Amino acid sequence: NAFTNAAGCANMEPIQHRTTQNVTYIQAGMMGDLEGEQHDLKYDILTVGFPMVEIMRKERNVPFDVPADFTGPYPSADTCIMLDVAARLGRSCCMLGVTGDDTFADVVTNRLSRDGVDISHMTRLAGKGTIIVFVRYEADGTREYLECQNNAAATEFCAENIDAAVVSQARWVHFSGEVLCICADPQRREAMLKVL
Repeated sequence: NAFTNAAGCANMEPIQHRTTQNVTYIQAGMMGDLEGEQHDLKYDILTVGFPMVEIMRKERNVPFDVPADFTGPYPSADTCIMLDVAARLGRSCCMLGVTGDDTFADVVTNRLSRDGVDISHMTRLAGKGTIIVFVRYEADGTREYLECQNNAAATEFCAENIDAAVVSQARWVHFSGEVLCICADPQRREAMLKVL
């Protein structure tokens, strides 16, 4: 599933700044002895994001506009995948953001919790759903996505969902290009800026 395909995302080398494709890691807090004061921080990695589930075509070369079988839901979202892998590799991880209160949200949050990610600072929004991404593959490996986020919790994300005190307890803050694009409107942009 989606969580088992991202092992390369968790190679967290002790550097100040690193950009790989659409992912940026920035060391939080004061520069200083990496073995000194910063080892007392609660989290190695903190990120902001929104749980998503993927529902995939079982066979390749099957377009979305014909009846055929799907498989899933699988826990997904680039931030969730990265944190899950990092937690399984022994890093202390925290996720901020919002989640719906539906069963699909549980698919993702249960997986994150099981693997050791702290999701206690995420806001669960009553009456809101989880982003659903339908995925299909062609024989050559190219993919097509159909994203459904009507009434999704991600649309309600705001600065109140970011606890600056929690952010200050992270050695590394992870920013996803996908999440930054989703948060292009003023309300959600303000929330992302609060992480800085």
